[in-house]
Amino acid sequence: MINVPGERLPNMSPPSLALLALATVQICVVLLIRRPVRQWLDRPRPGMGVVAINTVILTVFLWHMSAAVLTVGSLHAIDMLPTPEAGSAVWFVWRVPWLLMLTATLAILVALFGPIEIRRSHRSRRRPRWPATARGPVAVRPWLRPLLAVVALAAIALALLDNSLVPRTEPATFGIPTLALVTYVTGATIQRLLRTTPPASPEHPRLLR
Repeated sequence: MINVPGERLPNMSPPSLALLALATVQICVVLLIRRPVRQWLDRPRPGMGVVAINTVILTVFLWHMSAAVLTVGSLHAIDMLPTPEAGSAVWFVWRVPWLLMLTATLAILVALFGPIEIRRSHRSRRRPRWPATARGPVAVRPWLRPLLAVVALAAIALALLDNSLVPRTEPATFGIPTLALVTYVTGATIQRLLRTTPPASPEHPRLLR
């Protein structure tokens, strides 16, 4: 479902009917296998495996494409990059070793950078995200938090939409249209502000009214 250069209609931006159909099928499959998978994960070993993977899941997400680039670049550098015709028998045979090589490269990257995510997670659990005595407009006015959350999400959505609609031939700062870049940074900054500001709590009864 990735975009193919030269095709008139992309699958990803805007989402095509084919992409929506694929998402529907995937959701249906997840719902069908939810109960047996849940029962299987209730067992200690599978459950611990999921927990172990989730401790570095962000590292996997951030570095999985880098693993592919490093693998392709390394094989190309030593002139051993297989280039069979897509869909051919040789292409299908290469899928298994190809996935194994990608997995091995990704495992090395996770081993190098995963501890950073684990340390960050432990540090976040040990220390509160904000001081107990924190004050500010967002803390004093409980209605302001959901309003800012909506504004932040709208700004990010507008930035992504603008980035998709601007012609690819138009020059842009850092490869992103200026309006999209400014809007996205604004939305992300607001979200960061909401994360570092305490919500209304029982310690402040006045905030709950």
